Amino acid sequence: MSPSTLNASCCVIFTEGNFPIYQILYSSVAGDIVILHLEECPEDLSLQEQLHALVEKLRASLIARYPEYEANILHFTTSNYTPCKALEALADVILVRAPSPEFQRKWCKVVIHNDILLGVNKSLPNSDRLLVNVDLEKFDVKVVDDMRKLERFRLWLSFYCIKHSLRELDALQHSFSERNLKEVQEASSMQCRRAQREVVVAISGSFEEVIVQITIQPALEECPCSDDVQPASVSFAPRSSTLHFVVDDNFFVYPKDTYHALVSCQSSADYKIGSIIEMAYEGIIQPAVIVWRGRGTTTVYDKIMKEAEERAGGADKVRKTDVCIESEDDMDRVFGDASAASLGGLFLFIDGVTNPVHNNLYMLGIVFARVNAFGQFALRELLESGDSETHRTRVQKGRIIFALELLDDCPLTLPVESRCHLILE
Repeated sequence: MSPSTLNASCCVIFTEGNFPIYQILYSSVAGDIVILHLEECPEDLSLQEQLHALVEKLRASLIARYPEYEANILHFTTSNYTPCKALEALADVILVRAPSPEFQRKWCKVVIHNDILLGVNKSLPNSDRLLVNVDLEKFDVKVVDDMRKLERFRLWLSFYCIKHSLRELDALQHSFSERNLKEVQEASSMQCRRAQREVVVAISGSFEEVIVQITIQPALEECPCSDDVQPASVSFAPRSSTLHFVVDDNFFVYPKDTYHALVSCQSSADYKIGSIIEMAYEGIIQPAVIVWRGRGTTTVYDKIMKEAEERAGGADKVRKTDVCIESEDDMDRVFGDASAASLGGLFLFIDGVTNPVHNNLYMLGIVFARVNAFGQFALRELLESGDSETHRTRVQKGRIIFALELLDDCPLTLPVESRCHLILE
């Protein structure tokens, strides 16, 4: 948010359904803790000074009106850059670093376990849900200085593990013999034991080659039974397979055999675009972010639209918008009119795709944006995973794809680099 946009949001007239920042603060400070959080403070020192001055003006106004509640007001500023002198003089500067290698390994295990558990079970009835066991003890987790890179890696790896596990489960289901099915029915009728499958995922190797062994192990869950009825024993042979993956410099994960085939015919970009759109459609990444330079713009544009239309089920199921964001004059295209009560800009576009009240008229939404360094800064929060919100609006970003074209000679900024899922050179 630029200084002018923040100022407009602070000075917006209070109307029904519209909640200006100062009105929220005045209504809350007397009984609650008020947090003034200036998030993602920009690199430009003069902009930092202006934004800080506006927030301090809000704070001073609150204290003047409610001096007895000054202790209820907390002021935080977060940034990826060196603070200006005003911030440095007033605040304690806390440097945030990536956690230790051991913690990164534990984090990977937990989130991959949860990804597979939810991804495999979400389409199964409660009675058929599986146990999931993930083992990363033999995997050499690459130490990163930006955890979002490791998050990108786990998203891709979880995606492939879920897809393969579901295929193996389907194959296992069709391989049951009539004798085994009869034993399951008999066991269920006696209410003694029932067959419960377990997915065991053992991940080993390193980022040069990830080895994943997936075993579908039928397990038995005991149920109470009477003394005069002996438990039935139902057993199936486990089904196991081993997958090999390669991780590139952008932490993109794909099957090793597919990678070599794609590299040989120079089609890896098409494969990556298709995979990312599939993950966006399935809700695994929210939103998907693709970045490329101006060279080959038409080709990339066409590839994204083609993949999106195929995945969504037709051109009428894909909604797109084109914007160019180069300066503060373009901020209304992102947030809409800061002094208006209704949604506007990209918030309005995204709401039209993801809001349930629209009955899923569109299955995918694509934002094609031409940006320079300022445009990347303006979009950084919308590119973040999860919902986006201001002090009065909120939008979900499931099934949304951001396709950013960098203008000539414009560098890719660190905040956008850490958020994107694919960089096309």
